[in-house]
Amino acid sequence: MGAGQSNTWGTFLDALEPAWHYSWNWEVLSNHPDDVEFVPQLFSAGSVTTSNLQNIIDGISAGDVDYIIGFNEPDLSSQGNTTVKEALDAWGVMEQALKDATVFDQVELVSPVVASQYDDWLLRFLAGANQRGYTIDHVCMHKYTSFTNAETFYSSLKERYHREVTTTLNTTVSADPAFTDNKFIPFATNQIAGSELEQTFEFVVEGAVPEGATYSIKKQTNAAGSGWNNASFPLLAGTNTRTVAAPGAGFTRKVNVIFSSGDIKLSSFKHNGDEQLTTTSQITHSLSDYGPIWLKEFAVKRTQTMIDNGENFPADDVSAFMKT
Repeated sequence: MGAGQSNTWGTFLDALEPAWHYSWNWEVLSNHPDDVEFVPQLFSAGSVTTSNLQNIIDGISAGDVDYIIGFNEPDLSSQGNTTVKEALDAWGVMEQALKDATVFDQVELVSPVVASQYDDWLLRFLAGANQRGYTIDHVCMHKYTSFTNAETFYSSLKERYHREVTTTLNTTVSADPAFTDNKFIPFATNQIAGSELEQTFEFVVEGAVPEGATYSIKKQTNAAGSGWNNASFPLLAGTNTRTVAAPGAGFTRKVNVIFSSGDIKLSSFKHNGDEQLTTTSQITHSLSDYGPIWLKEFAVKRTQTMIDNGENFPADDVSAFMKT
């Protein structure tokens, strides 16, 4: 049950017999019921701050918080407005904070909940979380519907939960890149939007570096592409970082990184923090592969007619459905 219906708590408490409630926030509100468990939610990736996490950690330590719900409708610009990558990065920050506070094993994590993009957002997030080794204990779902029959509602929800979808994934490659004529250009901005700005390249060389090996930053110096600047730097074992200043004229341009030798191994190559050594793969999966349903926002929004008709959701029936 959400905070938006707090003016009718009595009606919904009697009709739904809820075991928990939330506020789209990380703190309980003063007008919320005392006898129904509160579950904090981090509204968006921007909500993953030190102070908000500490508030939740304090609740876990006090025995008041057993679950945390992920971001609210990140696929809507008017709600959580969070990309899959932003969500994954923020989820990692949250998990690490819980581990650092030694409360990670005392709480269960509920996935972000999308408005509609189950295939394009939620399944991509769940697959990415699995790749990164993150924990998802429950898959959170919204179900906005006008159904007045409980069984029809259940069937529709169950179909969505078990529906198989094929998702394309990018996986970082830790292997020898392909070299041509002893020169490897793993990245070129290729006059894309944003290449007129400052750019940072960071790459990791594993093992020994051939004596005298270098890498060059080759960049256009004018908008016409007729002028180039080429600067060479010693190639080091381990991490190499180079920042290319924005061109004074502010034009989009190509910037290439060229290695003098192909006898090296790169385990990572990042441009502005984004990994470039990736491979594409596909996975066929469903929401049910990642955890049991955590049902959020359904009866109080679009199924008011169920309550008006005197048709409630007994806890035993809901529990039995969740296990099927």
